[in-house]
Amino acid sequence: MQAISNALQSVDADVVALQEVWTSDTGSVLKEAGTRTGLVHHFDAQALTGGSGLVVLSRHPVSLSRFVPYLMAGLPERVLHGDYWGGKGY
Repeated sequence: MQAISNALQSVDADVVALQEVWTSDTGSVLKEAGTRTGLVHHFDAQALTGGSGLVVLSRHPVSLSRFVPYLMAGLPERVLHGDYWGGKGY
């Protein structure tokens, strides 16, 4: 995540969408890096089971957002499989 944070400094973008951001520590590192580069607004999608792994960093205010979970995100019989608990969606 530190490499991604460093790379954000050279990206000239108004919006950066990230996936697989599963922990709050990782999200904090990326949001702080975004803030340092002018991407001061963010949307951190939360799912019913916790984090969705989705983070959007934006130069402009996020005035409207929503997270739509997938109906089936993994197989319930694979309880130890991360896709079931991951809160996947868009």
